[in-house]
Amino acid sequence: MTVTDCVVQEQLTAKGEHRSADPVDLLVAAAEQAGLTLLPYDRDVETIARATGQCPR
Repeated sequence: MTVTDCVVQEQLTAKGEHRSADPVDLLVAAAEQAGLTLLPYDRDVETIARATGQCPR
């Protein structure tokens, strides 16, 4: 995990949703926070978006 992955995990943990995202979902969220455009989408993306305030689409 990178530092950014850990930050996303900490944000999920703070909201009690730390078990909802797998490592791939954390990498996707970290990439988005780094300014990359990504195409994957599933229910876990919505969970991460609620925890981090990121745009899910």
